[in-house]
Amino acid sequence: MKNVIRIGIALVLSMLFVQCKQGLKQNIIKCEIEGLQKGDKIILALGTLTDTPEKVDSIIYDGKTPIELKTAEKDVMASVTVLRKSKEYKRQDSEYCWIFLEGYANLVLKGTAKYLYHASSSGGLYELPEMKKIEKIQSKVREYQKNAFKLLDEVRSEENKKNRNSLNEKAVDFFEKGNKLVSDSLRPLEKEFVKNNPDIAYSAELLHYDYGLKNSKDFSKYENAFMQLSERVRSTRIGKTVARYIVAKKTTEIGHLAPDFTIKDIEGKEISLSDYRGKFVLLEFWTTRCGGCRYAIPHLKKLRKKTPKDNIVMLGIACDEPSEEDWKNLIEKESLKWKQALAKEREIEAMYAVQGYPTFFLLNPEGKIIEKSVGLQQKIIDKVKEIGK
Repeated sequence: MKNVIRIGIALVLSMLFVQCKQGLKQNIIKCEIEGLQKGDKIILALGTLTDTPEKVDSIIYDGKTPIELKTAEKDVMASVTVLRKSKEYKRQDSEYCWIFLEGYANLVLKGTAKYLYHASSSGGLYELPEMKKIEKIQSKVREYQKNAFKLLDEVRSEENKKNRNSLNEKAVDFFEKGNKLVSDSLRPLEKEFVKNNPDIAYSAELLHYDYGLKNSKDFSKYENAFMQLSERVRSTRIGKTVARYIVAKKTTEIGHLAPDFTIKDIEGKEISLSDYRGKFVLLEFWTTRCGGCRYAIPHLKKLRKKTPKDNIVMLGIACDEPSEEDWKNLIEKESLKWKQALAKEREIEAMYAVQGYPTFFLLNPEGKIIEKSVGLQQKIIDKVKEIGK
């Protein structure tokens, strides 16, 4: 069976090579999207989830012309976004989906405008036997997720509280079934793909989101898995992203000097982390769209009240925000009385190897990291309280 899979991989890769040799020097994505309206803009952008999207092509839907998006870039994750007429481009606040551009190929993207995130892909990389197995599981996961989101749409329009609760419970059940399928079936297939395909750039993409391996007690396992990829793959855009993450992860461990950065605060004043040397700093990476971040707000308010401002600086860095206005409004509504800044690019997050929100770093007066956590864990709260005594 493994030999059959290897032959299939070799055939697909040879097809990609032949396409390059025959003059196909770009990726062409044919978009078959139901539910589009005249005036909708379809945008192709490069960059994985942790990158700032780089727009490379777009088309205005006229109701009849076939939609094709093109780019000369290869070996990179891309997003296709449907932007409703007159809306501003913000990937986080629009309907979008992902498609990986392995080499050069003719690709087909199928989905609906309303649930574009659950679109399916074919052609190129997606014709590999192993990818077809992955796609089969992903299609089941997408179906569970789509059903869940449809139920949540019903919840918003349902006035009866009992009915809303029932719909919510059904939605949660679909989400849980999807999550179980991901952990039990999808992740093992993805791990096997990375192991078997060290010279395919998509392996680096999968490795970038292998949180189980990233968060294992022995981080060297993750680093070793990366080094098993070919030199070519490690030098691709996503390969370099993984390499930067590894460096950032190792240099932001407890005991290391926190990387310095400069950013504009909510009042437009330029501030640097090094400005606060001589004081303890509680640094938070968060976003207004994150439930865990909202949950942390009342606890952070209590901490601010109980700790001396002349000894401890609290600095919130908002990341991946779809709207600067919404961010400012939330800060005003919640009356967040500590320093706030908005990161308009993803560079500072990358420097700190941030993989989830909220993420906290506690720094001593010398600027060294003395504690860190994903989520507002009790160990952070206890240390801040101890410092404030």
